[in-house]
Amino acid sequence: LFYVMCCLARTLLLLLGLLFIEIYAQKATTVLVVGGGLAGLSAALEAQRAGAHVIVVEKEPRLGGNSAKASSGMNAVSSHAQRAVHSTDSVEAFMEDTLKSGGDLSDDQLVR
Repeated sequence: LFYVMCCLARTLLLLLGLLFIEIYAQKATTVLVVGGGLAGLSAALEAQRAGAHVIVVEKEPRLGGNSAKASSGMNAVSSHAQRAVHSTDSVEAFMEDTLKSGGDLSDDQLVR
């Protein structure tokens, strides 16, 4: 649940940032974006599209932030890739794995 709340908060911040850029970027000559993760790069792209000169500042040696780190850890069941290899995974097994990985912190009703 905490992870979901963090994702929702990031999405809200991204949307507010994009709204700000839409309103003000055409008046600004330069927009400074702090962070080269998904939200930062999306904001930089939108600012550039709105006509601003964009500078992205990132503390890590590579762009991508947590989005790049999480890209290989997305869980799914009955995905196209699984169907292509005739995976025997099931929704029930997926829910059990999700509950198990969450320890005592998972909300059974939300997982199901």
